[in-house]
Amino acid sequence: MGCSGAIRFRTGDANGGGAGGISFAVGNSGSGSGGEILLKAGDAPNGAGGSARLAAGTGGLGGNASIIAGAGTAADGGNIFLSSGQSTALGCSSGGLFIRSADSNGESGGIVTSTGLLRASNYSFKCESLEN
Repeated sequence: MGCSGAIRFRTGDANGGGAGGISFAVGNSGSGSGGEILLKAGDAPNGAGGSARLAAGTGGLGGNASIIAGAGTAADGGNIFLSSGQSTALGCSSGGLFIRSADSNGESGGIVTSTGLLRASNYSFKCESLEN
């Protein structure tokens, strides 16, 4: 028993100008579903599962991290789901969901929750607390 190997993708540093990027893309479909990309950390049934992180770059002006669902051209737009991990162990709790703006020496960034413009709909914004 030992450790499995690691795969790393990295572009070179740039002394002047912008550093190169890495892009992963799957194929489009003319009539079916477009391809899927799955980034998943490893399972460890007898240890701690691997963590998955999406991090933007640090700089004089910090980089943005975006998760954007697909637009619907003939039906609804895509959803974004954020969910903590469940626990199946007796007496243990599920994971929490934390949304936080970072500390600052000036003004800390805000947290904005909003819905899109309602063009022809009767949907409204809902905020629910689910208590056991």
